[in-house]
Amino acid sequence: MPTWVALEIDGFAVRDYVTHHDTWYFHEHDRVREVLSVDTKDEMSPDDFIGYRASAATIRRRMTLAGYDLQACDAHFREYLDKVISEAQDIIGFRVDSLQNGGHPEEANAQMILDIEMYQKFIDAIKDTVLEDWIALFPQAVKLQRETMPLWDNWREVKWFEGSNVPLVCAMLSNIPLYPEYPVTYSLNFPADHPDYFITAYLASCPDDAVCELNIAELIRAGYEADFTDLEEIQQGTTIPFRNFCQSLDDLAGLSSLKPDDQVLQRMCFSSIITAMEAYLSDIMKREVLQNEPIKRRFVEKYSKFEKEKLPVPQLYQFLDGLDTLISKELNETSFHNIETARKMYRDVLLIEFPNAFVPALHRAVAKRHDIVHRNGKTPGGQPVQIISHDVTELLKLVSQSMSDIDRQVLDGLTEDNETL
Repeated sequence: MPTWVALEIDGFAVRDYVTHHDTWYFHEHDRVREVLSVDTKDEMSPDDFIGYRASAATIRRRMTLAGYDLQACDAHFREYLDKVISEAQDIIGFRVDSLQNGGHPEEANAQMILDIEMYQKFIDAIKDTVLEDWIALFPQAVKLQRETMPLWDNWREVKWFEGSNVPLVCAMLSNIPLYPEYPVTYSLNFPADHPDYFITAYLASCPDDAVCELNIAELIRAGYEADFTDLEEIQQGTTIPFRNFCQSLDDLAGLSSLKPDDQVLQRMCFSSIITAMEAYLSDIMKREVLQNEPIKRRFVEKYSKFEKEKLPVPQLYQFLDGLDTLISKELNETSFHNIETARKMYRDVLLIEFPNAFVPALHRAVAKRHDIVHRNGKTPGGQPVQIISHDVTELLKLVSQSMSDIDRQVLDGLTEDNETL
């Protein structure tokens, strides 16, 4: 079932989107995430807001810079006012011809006579208007629409709104079907072939501090759009990869506690903790490099394997087309459990420092994990690697604290990105 969301200005829907959205004249720093629920998308509240929000003054300025100012709007309005009147006159002519030709049931004839009267009312109401008339009456029309809700059951049926003594307001709120090859009216029957001309005029009727907003929470809930992950992570205080990492640690802690005296189980848990750490470091690096162009550039400039590339100019674009795939391949082949490898890459590419106090202990833990995985649980001297439940508990604390410090630095980068947008 399609999911609809609306772009609203001062609470009035000026544009609809179905199963998608575009950012319109919103910018990245207009993004807002106000979520009451904290768990899954299925538990999102109807009051949640995930989308874009800016003032009318801000949007008005951006639209003016894009060419949608009142002067352009006025010229467009006058052109399309004539087209709207012409379309309505054509429909009247068609109805008159149909009546003259006869052969219709009496009920159909009566309806055509009513249609002619309503189309003529519409023409009379709009024919001598100027753009300023519409702008001045928008607030009154919107107020009446909210109070009376003239929602027609059949959009093809001609309906004349009787709730105002101002003909133009009645014309705005009436259902007057037109059948051109391309659009000639938008919201409130405003003459235009594009919604942004109507929005330009409507914004002129709004105070500077009126709110322009697009809430895409329903699209996110329905799976059509992605959440603003960076804002969510800033609000939660942790990245999603870190939360996945913590869940793995919790699972391993629970598993270790089942049989604390089982050496095989404790060695497996010890090794898996390092694997979970490696997965976190890998996930963060891949995400940041592939989703952030400046970081991607720094990776290419700093990564030693790329220094050997000698690229003929004719192959430049072919190389760029495959760059993300090449980066993914290199990162997938990187051993992030190698602390020095991971430490150098994080420092050079992400400008993130591993906490020095934890590095020696991490080195020792990785060396033990190597013996467990690659030496069948024995040291190079042939001695069994002794791992007890206390060792697992201490390693859980070590990697949790060290990765938490790294995750905080990742979030600092996200905050700086959002503040400079």
